[in-house]
Amino acid sequence: MHEHRKGHSIVTGLAAAAAMIAVSSIALLWSWNKVAAGLFGAPAMQFSHALAALLLIGTLSTIAGVGFRSGRGARFRGGAGRGE
Repeated sequence: MHEHRKGHSIVTGLAAAAAMIAVSSIALLWSWNKVAAGLFGAPAMQFSHALAALLLIGTLSTIAGVGFRSGRGARFRGGAGRGE
């Protein structure tokens, strides 16, 4: 019974993550096409470009977060935690 709940929570979490990525990509696509393309004359974005941009931002923020959690970001905090 416990394994079923764990599997269910994993599936639910993955479905929620997929839905969040899809909704965020649509929001990014809409806002870019409305503001940047409409007001500033930038080229319009396609859904695949919005998805790639969202995944790039997510990947970079994850890498930066791992760096700060591992103590590599201490130099940006004035050397706290590294004995400097």
